[in-house]
Amino acid sequence: MQILTVVSLSGGQGKTTTSFFLGLTLASLGFKTLWIDGDPQHNLSLYGRSPHQNDEPTLLECITGQVQPTDAIYPTDWENLSLIPSDRALEQSQTHLANVTMGELLLKKRLKNLDFDYCIIDSPPQRSQLCVTCICAADKLIIPVETNSKGLACLQSTLETIDELSENMAWQGEILAIVPFRDTIRGLNRTKTSREAITYFEQLCQERDIAITPSIVDSEKYKQAIDRAEYLPTELNSPFNKLIELAGVV
Repeated sequence: MQILTVVSLSGGQGKTTTSFFLGLTLASLGFKTLWIDGDPQHNLSLYGRSPHQNDEPTLLECITGQVQPTDAIYPTDWENLSLIPSDRALEQSQTHLANVTMGELLLKKRLKNLDFDYCIIDSPPQRSQLCVTCICAADKLIIPVETNSKGLACLQSTLETIDELSENMAWQGEILAIVPFRDTIRGLNRTKTSREAITYFEQLCQERDIAITPSIVDSEKYKQAIDRAEYLPTELNSPFNKLIELAGVV
């Protein structure tokens, strides 16, 4: 099983959007795919229409060892796609992770023997014990970044955290790609803000030998597809097709 964690250390950067549509795309190709909602805000659980009830296991019980990971996996409405959901109680995992030996590797150990082709983890939007264990579980990281000044600052802090974990040997994977998010186009042209951000991303990716995908454009069609539980129109799916290509799937 290849584990892909979607990470950005700020809200509104497109982590859940990327996790959601990447999972749908992999599942549509016939790969047995697992979503893991690693964010206490639990938007991926909401987008994925998690069928779990309030008294049933979630990622919290999986992390704390109260249940086996398989006991917290639920089918979704999409073929080949399952989910380990979360809710606000996931915040309680922070104390557990801080108090166990090598807590940063705990989630990786929990997921070790699951029978899936791909696992996609939607991480929380700030540096925390929970975020670190989501990063360290990954074989490859995906970094969505909003195409504005907030996104530039977020990208810098995210890369610094990843570099630190790599230098400390806590994480030994690779960064799969940066995904520009909310790329704003007016008429036939990008806005100045988006254009400048994309240029910076491209330069940084060249310097660090990191791939960059086509943009997730600023379009209501993404929200509409989520609300309707539909696949994206072909013209909007290029960022996720590129991620799959970079992951070596096709």
